[in-house]
Amino acid sequence: MTHHARLNMIMLATIVAALIFVYFKPYAEQAQEYSIAALSSDAVQKVRIVKQHDDIMLSKTNDRWYLVQPIQARADKKRIIEIMQVYRAKAQQRFPLENLDRFGLDHPYVQLYIDDNYFGFGGYVPITNQQYVASDEHVYVISPRYGLAFPAHAMDLVSRQLLEPEEVPVKFESEQYVVEFQQQHWQFKSQRSGKLPEEQALKHWVASWRAAQAEEILPTTETDTGFEDLGHINISLQNNETITLKILHGADQIVFVRLNEKIGYVFPREVGQQLLTPLH
Repeated sequence: MTHHARLNMIMLATIVAALIFVYFKPYAEQAQEYSIAALSSDAVQKVRIVKQHDDIMLSKTNDRWYLVQPIQARADKKRIIEIMQVYRAKAQQRFPLENLDRFGLDHPYVQLYIDDNYFGFGGYVPITNQQYVASDEHVYVISPRYGLAFPAHAMDLVSRQLLEPEEVPVKFESEQYVVEFQQQHWQFKSQRSGKLPEEQALKHWVASWRAAQAEEILPTTETDTGFEDLGHINISLQNNETITLKILHGADQIVFVRLNEKIGYVFPREVGQQLLTPLH
């Protein structure tokens, strides 16, 4: 047998052996994963976040999330859902809930309460940067992205939407005009004479109110100075509720203050003017 023939035989034998090994090799056991909680986000009614000197409490009413402490306002539903994603977290490591100082859980960075379920967020694992989280009787090692979902301040959780999707307006009333939905049509009334806006323009104007999202949120304590009071606008809703907005004019901003929340929704002056002017 020639040298090349021997090499070919050796290579063939090696390939056959490798194929046999792969074929008969037992499947590697999948790494065990631990669910750190068994919750349903639909059933959750209360969320509490304790972080350093902040104690933030949220409550759900009629499928809408509200901040109830330290301020009272509509909450950003997407932010709340992001925070609650921790109940879906999986861990490949867990330890008994003891020697908490080892995990930075003797003084947790954040304490999260989802209804009656507690999650304590502690220190980070060297190199992998995963985070230790206490839940029930164990300490789990999970991705750090869950801890990054927490707000720096309560105001970060306030919804920037001026009107929520379920807040359907049927009437806008200011000192200058009334825009009202009557007999399946939007109608414009004003004390001033002049050309009336077409209904399509009014529909577009109402749609801009429903889509309006503030570039900034301010507590009313920060709107006491530096703004000119331009009066109020009342918005009647389909559910018979009324929202009263105080209108403040700044150097390059217009602020709509929802008086029931005492929260100022800040818009660039041009955007604010468009919301206030159905005749354009």
